[in-house]
Amino acid sequence: MQELLYFLLVVSIVVTVHELGHFWAARAVGVRVRVFSIGMGPRLLGYVSGHGWWFGRLPEELLARGGTDYRLSLLPIGGYVHIAGIVDENFDAAESTAPPQPWEFRAKRTWQKALILSAGVGMNFLTAVLLFAGIALVQGQSEPATTRVGYVLPDSPAWQWGFRSGDHIRAVDGKAVMSWGELLERLTLGGVATVRRVELVRADGQPHTLEIPTADILKHLSERSSLGLLPEGTRVVVLAVETLRPAGRAGLQAQDTLLRCSGEELVAVEQLIRCVQSHAGEELRLEWKRGADTLAAVVRPDADGKIGVQIATVYAGPQRRITYSVAEALGLGVRQSLAAAAGFVNAVVHIVRGELSLRESVGGPIRIAELASQQAELGMVNFLTFLALLSVTLAVINLLPLPALDGGHLVVVLLEGLLRRELPVRFKLALQQVGVVLLVALMVLVLLNDLRR
Repeated sequence: MQELLYFLLVVSIVVTVHELGHFWAARAVGVRVRVFSIGMGPRLLGYVSGHGWWFGRLPEELLARGGTDYRLSLLPIGGYVHIAGIVDENFDAAESTAPPQPWEFRAKRTWQKALILSAGVGMNFLTAVLLFAGIALVQGQSEPATTRVGYVLPDSPAWQWGFRSGDHIRAVDGKAVMSWGELLERLTLGGVATVRRVELVRADGQPHTLEIPTADILKHLSERSSLGLLPEGTRVVVLAVETLRPAGRAGLQAQDTLLRCSGEELVAVEQLIRCVQSHAGEELRLEWKRGADTLAAVVRPDADGKIGVQIATVYAGPQRRITYSVAEALGLGVRQSLAAAAGFVNAVVHIVRGELSLRESVGGPIRIAELASQQAELGMVNFLTFLALLSVTLAVINLLPLPALDGGHLVVVLLEGLLRRELPVRFKLALQQVGVVLLVALMVLVLLNDLRR
């Protein structure tokens, strides 16, 4: 139930913002907007400009007089605007035989039509910029002030790519990196190049360059698997202990920092898991730190290779603290929004090339609901970041030149501008219907993909 509520919330926000862009642009160039609806389906209530509040179904003659119906509809899934004269799913076929009226979309100049059609995408992008900028302005950024690798999980993607403990990473694709966050951003969001070139210095002082297929990085990200790469300065911290299990009997407590397992220094959760599982039913020596004291005990894991402890990898090294002015925060918001858009386009390109699995890379309503709920549980910043990314994704999707999407409408408008005449309304209606069928088919495909996954 919680996931459903968060899904409805994020979809309603990004879609309503999108439709607001169309609404404001239409009003700015003198095009009549008949309906602005939050939600879909039957009308519940709303305000009709010039006529006041109305509940339930609205008499058609009211809208014919030129007012706008600001309505709340039954199904809380997104929303829509009905712009007079635009040939979409709301177009009245009876209007096709009538000449365009001055207040209709069809009667406007090419640039005005293009402005209306692109304003939804613009609003989604602006929303993302403002969300990213707001987070940066209020919270700033704290990130590991290092680009030295502390640990590489054996057999992980990072290990297979060639990273090793002690590597000092200098640049990615020729651009210097100054922090761990900048390194990860360059690796995962750095444009549409097919290969990432990572320049580093090995622990023995020898320079080296790694060439990592971008598709391989995106594949692991889409599968939500760990890259297995940790910065220098991480520690393994105890979050919770089951009192009657081996860890509890040994005296471990929450907030203890685990130092060694059977003599191996611990800097990652995976190390402890591997160490404990390799000693299932056998004794091992654990060392940990509590305050200024170093403690140790001999522990015998259960037969299933567990000791009853919840742990996390925590960065304890030097932090790079960044604060932003309003102008700097806005600039960062633009850069992060563009990077998110480039990352999405990059993923689509690799899917088309067959280098990424469609099943693992594409998420629908179920996946959106899961992610929205997870990010909300992690805190407001995570939730707003997810909302910004979703807003960018919606913007890019709507720019695709497909019928029924803003990009498809924009192609038709530009073609009409070149021809200096309107295409037949019946042709545009048929094109719209084909687009709706394709979108419905795509939505069904994505939903089935969600269910299979």
